[in-house]
Amino acid sequence: MKGLLIKDFLLLRAYGRSLLLLLLLFLSIGVTSGTGMIVGIVMIESIMLAVSTFSYDDMAKWNTYMLSMPVSRKTAVREKYVLALLLGLMGIVLSLLTGLLAGAIRGGVDWKELGWAVAACLMIACLYLSVMLPLTFRYGAEKMRILLLAVFFVLFFILFGGYTLLIKSAPGALASLVRLWPVFPVLIVAALAVSYVISQRIFAKKEIL
Repeated sequence: MKGLLIKDFLLLRAYGRSLLLLLLLFLSIGVTSGTGMIVGIVMIESIMLAVSTFSYDDMAKWNTYMLSMPVSRKTAVREKYVLALLLGLMGIVLSLLTGLLAGAIRGGVDWKELGWAVAACLMIACLYLSVMLPLTFRYGAEKMRILLLAVFFVLFFILFGGYTLLIKSAPGALASLVRLWPVFPVLIVAALAVSYVISQRIFAKKEIL
């Protein structure tokens, strides 16, 4: 699996310059709109990178080549989930750094807001991952391209629209959700576990030409 991870990280090097430009854009957004928005965008974008590696695999007919080597389908599925989680951890670091920098430029950092924003966005990103990976294994990256963007923007508007609405109109509801935080990691882990099992079954039965 280590070799598969190295392969995907080498593929993602092509995104390096684009990601730098995006981070600068997100930083400008965070300065004007608050740290919550920048954290959400960076986190979800980090997770989406894992799904984007499927496009490279499809273009290079990677799966056909991979199965000619001593690599099992189970290992291939497991590597994608590990890759996504590693990118999620990188997203946490980038979110914190950009959030802190945006807060410093604005004149102060709200540590509580930043911490909750990172935690909430990480959970939503994991839910996104748990849905998109099985679908991508089933239908392929090309067919999922439009759906990837659609789900991204839906999550974006739900996250920040809901957060803004609760802050302005029902701060008590937000406090109630915060008190339930121990339940959310359990649900996220369960969602990822179910997603992983489904992906294993889909890829095990998939015909690869």
